[in-house]
Amino acid sequence: MQDLVELGASSEAVERTVRDTRWEISPERAPSDAWGGEVLRGGEHEIPRVVLYDDSALTRLPTQGLFDFAAQLTVDHMLGHLYEYHRGAGDWGEAVACRWQYRLLRKRGGLVNNLAAAFVALTNRLHKNIPLSNYR
Repeated sequence: MQDLVELGASSEAVERTVRDTRWEISPERAPSDAWGGEVLRGGEHEIPRVVLYDDSALTRLPTQGLFDFAAQLTVDHMLGHLYEYHRGAGDWGEAVACRWQYRLLRKRGGLVNNLAAAFVALTNRLHKNIPLSNYR
């Protein structure tokens, strides 16, 4: 969480993200558009919750190393959604979550994280139609 603050996130909103968000693991199969989990919101005034799926593309990765890395990518993405929600942003959708995911990878540095950041930006451009300018 310190990485978020070091990247300019509000420490108060990060604290609310940690304190107020419920994370759960579902035994159900993930929906086809969820890589490993999703942020769900019940009612208009209900705080979003994170559901990670026990049966998902993420859990079917062939090695523990790939799983660990992909799981961190998933958590980073979810945190992007949740941070924006808890800071009161009107938009806490895919583009901002992907931007936080990218920024966290770049902050961690190293060849693997930097390649993953480029991969995230390019695949999100193709898959989610998020412009590359989102990652500046």
